Amino acid sequence: MDKLTLKDFNKYIKISKRNIIKQNDFLSNIKVKKGNSFFDLEYNFFNENKNNSIYNKYKSELLNNEMIKDGYLPVFVTNTLKSSFHAYKIKNNNKVKKNPKYKGKTIQEGYNVLKDVHRNIYKNFKIKGKNVPVKFLIVYEPHKKKGFTPHSHAIYYIRPEYLNKFKNHIKNKSKNKLGKQQEIVPLDQDSKVIVYILKYITKNLKNNDEKSQDFAHFLDGWKKTNKIRMFNSSKSKNQPPRFLFNKFSKNNQDFFKKYGKEGQNLFKVFNKFVSYKIITKFKNEEKIVEHTATKKDKFFIFVKRNRNQKVKKDILKKELETQKNILNSLNNKKFANNSLIKIHKNTKIKLENINFLDFLTCDLPTKINIDLENKIKKQKIEIENNIKNINKLIQDLDIKTKNKNKTNIYKIIDFKIYKNKKNKNKLIYDKKDFEIIYI
Repeated sequence: MDKLTLKDFNKYIKISKRNIIKQNDFLSNIKVKKGNSFFDLEYNFFNENKNNSIYNKYKSELLNNEMIKDGYLPVFVTNTLKSSFHAYKIKNNNKVKKNPKYKGKTIQEGYNVLKDVHRNIYKNFKIKGKNVPVKFLIVYEPHKKKGFTPHSHAIYYIRPEYLNKFKNHIKNKSKNKLGKQQEIVPLDQDSKVIVYILKYITKNLKNNDEKSQDFAHFLDGWKKTNKIRMFNSSKSKNQPPRFLFNKFSKNNQDFFKKYGKEGQNLFKVFNKFVSYKIITKFKNEEKIVEHTATKKDKFFIFVKRNRNQKVKKDILKKELETQKNILNSLNNKKFANNSLIKIHKNTKIKLENINFLDFLTCDLPTKINIDLENKIKKQKIEIENNIKNINKLIQDLDIKTKNKNKTNIYKIIDFKIYKNKKNKNKLIYDKKDFEIIYI
């Protein structure tokens, strides 16, 4: 990797690892109690990463098979950003250099452009003035040699007779918004088409060596820092709810080993042998979702949950106030002499009781050695960058608070798993048996 991009690559790795440490520090204060036994909680990054990739793989395969079976045509689309979004460019000798056309656009701003174009493509396709639903799979990934600016790979499913109109629709919705390297390729109605997307979804599944582990950490830090949802797709008709599948998988791994063949989509195994009933209460209404196993059911899952609705604007306002409080505390923080640096003994200048904003604008002490001067400069740059980032976040949140969309928050009240044995249901898991203890 080129020196220009290696620094940012390592920065994202450090961010990922730091977040994992914070998460496990938080979990270390929590115990799970069952009867007289206590269990520790731990966040295993690589297991979680692998589970997410496998879940997305199953989800993609299921949707693709359904759409092909129903006669839809897959259209593979690659979208890139304009040169003004790329911090670096690739020279003829494949080396990286700074891009003179770069306009300081952030990775997140680039992602938002790609996301808006994608939304317009699948939501606003019309035939004779009527909206035509378009299902999709999409992956966002960083361009390694151009400053990790994102680009997207997507598969859209349309009726074959709409192909030419859909091509024009894509070009119209992306006109003057994207880079020149746009690719629109209709694919054969073959189930193997999914490999175009699956190779990106499963790219970070292998964590068996240091290089692949670093890449997994890099992707994690990159997407979280820039608030990027790397994979998204339409919901398939036979896709089990994620929370249900995850909970069942963790408690019944032997079941999948017994009934699932190597390489088989476990969603299909789940649908064959597991029946479930989910009761969701919202205000004074109850919504019931039921699934009956296609083969003689081996398991039955019962779930009862409450749904609360919050306006995104209110949630963002709360986050906005938090960020403003952080900024305020930074502005008013006073740095004691010993907590910041050790001033050279010949220097009479002291930094204790200096206001934060004054500190940012004051001249550096003159009678200190070079090492200490560099430490002070580094500290000032770091603090100034923190304030710049927080101010940018606050500006973004101010814009977003105009959005009045609502978000759903679910709370599980009851979760039971029964195993059918000799036509009798035996309770093998009950959420009420477990208690969370904060220590």
